[in-house]
Amino acid sequence: MAKTLIYELPLQTIGGLYNAATLIPILKSVGVDYLWLPPIYPSTGGTDAYPEDIKLLGANAPTGLNDFGYGVDDYKAIDGRYGTMADFELFAQICHEHDIKILMDLPMNHTSINHLWFLEDPYCYCWSHDERPNWRNHFNDKPAWAEVPADKLTYLREQYSFFKRGPHYLHSFSPAQADLNWFPGDNLSTALVRRFRFITEFWMNKGVAGFRLDAVQALNKDLRASSMKFEDLLFSNERAFEVINAVFPSTADRPRPFLIAEIFDPTFGNIAQKYRENTPVNFTINALLPNMVDESWGVFKSALSKTVRTTGSAIAVESHDTPRFTSRSGKSTSEILETVLSPNAEAVIIYAGQELGLCNPNLPTDIMAKLDTQFAMQVEAGKLPDNLHATARANARVMLDLSEWERQSADPNSSLNVVKCLIKAWKKGWMP
Repeated sequence: MAKTLIYELPLQTIGGLYNAATLIPILKSVGVDYLWLPPIYPSTGGTDAYPEDIKLLGANAPTGLNDFGYGVDDYKAIDGRYGTMADFELFAQICHEHDIKILMDLPMNHTSINHLWFLEDPYCYCWSHDERPNWRNHFNDKPAWAEVPADKLTYLREQYSFFKRGPHYLHSFSPAQADLNWFPGDNLSTALVRRFRFITEFWMNKGVAGFRLDAVQALNKDLRASSMKFEDLLFSNERAFEVINAVFPSTADRPRPFLIAEIFDPTFGNIAQKYRENTPVNFTINALLPNMVDESWGVFKSALSKTVRTTGSAIAVESHDTPRFTSRSGKSTSEILETVLSPNAEAVIIYAGQELGLCNPNLPTDIMAKLDTQFAMQVEAGKLPDNLHATARANARVMLDLSEWERQSADPNSSLNVVKCLIKAWKKGWMP
């Protein structure tokens, strides 16, 4: 069984494409096959601060980044903080020279409210007038409908009679993100399909090999429902299947990209299997898997065992959406990977710094709120579980020290070099 190692590298935490390029030789030595870049597109209007600004200015860092970049302003551009399109093309060439393929993150459920579509084609979003359904926001369980900002509402009312009554837009996650309406009138939106095909073709022409599809189960929403939570969308996935198949068709003149899809699978296998059977997705990532360790190490291992028995499951215990698993589990990096890198695991995802054995930083609440929209929304809503600081996403969103990779590379007993050996053994089928 071939083994695939995917590496998640947020430019937000390392300072941009130039710094990322310096890591490519080291990542190749680790055994990386695919490099997943969380959103590098322009992203404004949010409440996050850039990790680099937090490092320099602390609590005084300005905000504006939209949910770590997942609120996209323009899918065919690059945030100037990370570099230029020419920089990206050079970066793609360096990756190609080291036989590492690039995966771009593709949020298809929503855009930033600063995206051009929000004003120029508002009908591709989800709207509600006076009688708003009881839909709840996934981040803090508050109502998922928001008023249009005054400056945008003035423009929309001048251009479209639909807005005379002041409708609210749906935001399943951050209020700075508006949900796209993939099924207007209960039929798949051909306009959105065309747009996202164009976006994916644009990046594949730049040397991108595939895409990580964000929160695909949010695409399952039915606007006719009187009430809904994100959890209600997990088990009926036909709409998500339809969107994925339409955006990534199999044609003779268009190579199908490598696809990984983020899902929430409480069954630890059944839902993932359906995505493999009904879509061109190569691997699914179960975002619920790392949470199991909060119950116990034994519960986590049981969930992991179920997951790896499912064809097409990529195992990830750390990501931009989870804290450091060393802190969360109380286990060392080598012990964690000895468990995760099982013979039955087809694909494993390593998050930037995980191979270095990094733990959660000790961040104060105000800094965590500036690094993580979800944390800030939970604080505002008064929904603070006892272990929130230990399990918050902000723990994985701090700036990383590039010199640490160089230091550990020179130390034969370092976490980095131990991880290299474990991955080599896993790929060669030597793991017990």
